[in-house]
Amino acid sequence: METVGILANVIAVVDLSVKLGIVCGEYLIKARNAKADIQKLQEESDSLARIITQVQDLLEGNSTEQSHRIQLKASATFRYNVEQCQKRLHELTERLYPNKNPSRMRMIGKSLKWPLTSNEVSEDIANLRNWRDCFLAALHLALQREVKEDVRSLPSTPGAAFDSYDNDSAGLCHPDTRQDLLHNILEWADDPDGRCIFWLRGPAGTGKSTISKMVAKMFADRDQLAASFFFNRTREGRNTDKLFVTTIARQTAGRVPALKDIILGVINKDQDLPDKSLEFQLSKLILEPFNRIQRSGATFPTLILVVDALDECGYKHRSVPGPIRLGFLEDVAAESHQDVTLHDIPEPVIEHDIRAFIESELGTIRVTHAITRDWPGDDVVTQLVKASVPLFIYASTICKFINDKKRRFRPQTQLDKVLRRNQGFRSGIEVTYGPILDQLLDGLDEVQSKELQAQFRKIVGAIVLLADPLSVISLGELLGIEDDEIRYLLDSLHSVLDVPEDNQPERSVKLFHLSFREYLLQPHPGGDNTFWIDEKSKHKELFDCCLQVMTDQSGFGLRNDICRLDDPGVLRIEIPREKIYQHIPRSLEYACRYWVMHLKESGSRIHAQDAVRVDEFLKRYLLYWLEAMSWMSLLQQASGDLLILEDMFSDVEGSMQSDALPFLKDARRFLSENQHAISLSPSQIYVSALIFAPKASLVKQKFQCEVLDWIVKMPEVPEKWDLTSRTLHQFKSYVKSIAWSHDGRHIAVATFDEISVWDAASRTLLERSREMRHINCVTFTNHGMLVIGLLSGGILLWDWAAHLETPFVIGNRLCGVVYVSAATTGKVSCVLSNGDVYLMNEAFDVIHTWYTCWRPSKGDKKRTHWEFDLDRLSRVHFSRNGKIIAIIANEQSNSIHVHDAESGTIIRSLSVPEGQIFFEVTASDEGLLLATVGSFQEDRPHLYDAAMEAFIWDVNGTNGSSSPSSPRIISSFHGLKPTVNQHGLLASTGEYLYLKIWNILKHPPELAHTLRYSTCVSFSPDGQYLGNADFPAVKITSINTLDCVNDAQCCTIDNDDSVHLNSQSLSPDGLRLAVVSSRGKVTLWHMA
Repeated sequence: METVGILANVIAVVDLSVKLGIVCGEYLIKARNAKADIQKLQEESDSLARIITQVQDLLEGNSTEQSHRIQLKASATFRYNVEQCQKRLHELTERLYPNKNPSRMRMIGKSLKWPLTSNEVSEDIANLRNWRDCFLAALHLALQREVKEDVRSLPSTPGAAFDSYDNDSAGLCHPDTRQDLLHNILEWADDPDGRCIFWLRGPAGTGKSTISKMVAKMFADRDQLAASFFFNRTREGRNTDKLFVTTIARQTAGRVPALKDIILGVINKDQDLPDKSLEFQLSKLILEPFNRIQRSGATFPTLILVVDALDECGYKHRSVPGPIRLGFLEDVAAESHQDVTLHDIPEPVIEHDIRAFIESELGTIRVTHAITRDWPGDDVVTQLVKASVPLFIYASTICKFINDKKRRFRPQTQLDKVLRRNQGFRSGIEVTYGPILDQLLDGLDEVQSKELQAQFRKIVGAIVLLADPLSVISLGELLGIEDDEIRYLLDSLHSVLDVPEDNQPERSVKLFHLSFREYLLQPHPGGDNTFWIDEKSKHKELFDCCLQVMTDQSGFGLRNDICRLDDPGVLRIEIPREKIYQHIPRSLEYACRYWVMHLKESGSRIHAQDAVRVDEFLKRYLLYWLEAMSWMSLLQQASGDLLILEDMFSDVEGSMQSDALPFLKDARRFLSENQHAISLSPSQIYVSALIFAPKASLVKQKFQCEVLDWIVKMPEVPEKWDLTSRTLHQFKSYVKSIAWSHDGRHIAVATFDEISVWDAASRTLLERSREMRHINCVTFTNHGMLVIGLLSGGILLWDWAAHLETPFVIGNRLCGVVYVSAATTGKVSCVLSNGDVYLMNEAFDVIHTWYTCWRPSKGDKKRTHWEFDLDRLSRVHFSRNGKIIAIIANEQSNSIHVHDAESGTIIRSLSVPEGQIFFEVTASDEGLLLATVGSFQEDRPHLYDAAMEAFIWDVNGTNGSSSPSSPRIISSFHGLKPTVNQHGLLASTGEYLYLKIWNILKHPPELAHTLRYSTCVSFSPDGQYLGNADFPAVKITSINTLDCVNDAQCCTIDNDDSVHLNSQSLSPDGLRLAVVSSRGKVTLWHMA
């Protein structure tokens, strides 16, 4: 009732203020006296009405957060002022309203007499103004809260802004340095015709970040800074561009009031915007709001976005821009940026700036240490300058070393160490970092020196190789070293490491610059390798440390019910983050997240001893580790880690492989089947996941003892994992293409106007783009990106993890792309609808061009009923290993040219007997090339009747005794879509829906197996498995025995979908078969 009361008061004030304005208007017309007083009171009344109406809208509006309305209603001051205002307005209207108070005025003809004195009017105006200001302040505060909360709905990266605490250690440019460059940047910003990007480039250490921070501060001081984002590969969140656009949009909304409402409107309209591509986010959150402001006629100064170290966001093809003029971003093109390269600045200018910086720093040292004004002398300064040019980081590090933050050494002593290093024309990096490390050994004998070097490699080696920086406390817990020991060593390294003070226990130890990491990890031929760190060996040590932390039972190690909840049904979202990390400290979190990464980085192959340790760890701690990863929302990563381990154990020889590999495969299947349930409630890994696992599950057998005691009777479960199907997604439109990533972890599905990438194990959607149109075909590159062929012409390279689309125009823009293929070497081939064939390198530069007849010559009109089938023929084959490309080469379709993919030259030219044509071509990586051959005849109603024979050539001459120029022939082949594996097996579907498998290494080729009811077939990339699907079965066949490994005939299949199977694809490991129905349903069959 109290809430209703205050709203009623506000409505009454609105009504009374409006009435007062109307009454005053009537008096202005009819009263002969006091017109100035009447007009002032009317204006104040109208102003109050506008403000209080906005307050009413705020209190009644559905779009405003309930919490904001409650806060406004709960304000005692606000309530008191509303009540007093209502009371006085009521008194005024009663006194002024002619019909209510005839005694207060008299009629003179048609005139009214104003009843208030000037003093009364002045007092009322003052009161109304005070109330208006009070309501305006309350409204402003509430709306500020609303804006703040709404803007917070945009995810952002902490520490990304130039003035954040995390960037505090990075200084600004010295006033006497970079003057010309900074002046040029200001001129660029003030030039209305200037280009939209000022592109600042240069090697590491040239001062780009310092300049960027200085530029951001300059524009912030001029109220021209819209936002800033400082990437950093060693900082979580700032080493990826995932939140780049939302972060700058959030900053912009706070800094530019004119854009605030537009950006908030975009957020409210599309809640899924932060999950869409960066280009789409940029368009909706930045470009379109700016364009709307410009079209409205509003004027404001040029706004600047400062971005630093874009090359550190994890995408190797990107460069490092500096400031960007937001008002002109829609015009960005290759020629639209102003390019400045720091290392191209004349050396005298760089030398002058570095000298100015060093002299200033040495001047500060002179004052701090009370040294004479002539110290250290011009000659010494010149030596330091020459040792530093052209890298400011060297000058900065040298000065920090001389100053010695802990004041243990005199500046002259430190300077002498630098100068000694400078003798003998050593490199700048040695002169910079050598004295800092040499100092650690001062006064130590040989035994002590070796002990300190070992300590340095253990502590500093970990710091430079950690995937995520740790505090001193967490680092000590990970390495098993006392905090004091770490601090004692780091006290001598303040010039190269950002070491937090003792009163900042949560701050991480960080590198000032990556050049120090590079100096330690790279051997110096002929130089000093005293402190060199063996990268692989150090990763191995960190792997050992991670295992030690996770298995520690005396402290915070992994265990059942790690958060001590004693409630297997509790949901993860019900537990506060703070409580979770009370039981999973930072060191344990790091160990769980990165132990597999450190193992992988320790060498290309896993050593037998490490294999034993991993096997023992998993067979004791697997469920505990998965539970912890679930509490940290990292189950997706855990699935990938198990796959990495499986790949590593595949290379292990002997009994370890036969013992550990099946357990790993079972663990992956165990997690895949239960990932959703465990991600919602981590403790379910010991309940539903275990008790419903099949009896033969190795994970269930090993961890049966973890089942809760109160579960007395176990349910009936199958003997082993069965072949199960899971719907990946029901797409609304026809699925044009599917593709597996080279490692089998991801699957891409493309429709005409949408492409999505999914995690195959968990069936989780990882990325989706609905902005693409006219998609026809898709393939993964060897780096995990997607190449998309468009019917509208050209191809797109989609780095879906980095949210970046890069278009490439290939050949005739009017011709669609009908085929794309990417080899393991990085080369990509594509075919256009006009028959043009292109081969490109990793940069998508065209290196070779050929032509194919996309369809066999029509001949006569009798083949028109084959039109649809002809469109699906494979007229070009690009080998998976990237060595050859085979093309049916002319309009008559009677010759095939086999080209060397590197040089483009023809290495084989193959032909058919007169009167026949080639229909399709395919090949194995080992050089077995197969083509279907036949002719169009009126009495052959189906295309597989026309393709009567198959010709097989041994292109390399290594797969049999026959001559490379003499083909082996399969008569009465009658098949389409042939596929060949590296073991000499040919599979093809043909007449009566039969799948036939031939051994083409035999001479003549031998029919090895026949399966019924199959319309689509594919080999796994390793050639070990053959997947085929058609109603009513989904099957996978081992080529070693040609026996059916698994058969889904007993499984329920939606007849509506399975009758019309459109396509299928087998994952590289042969464990999953993706089946696509003609109705857009994609199903993953798990074969293990």
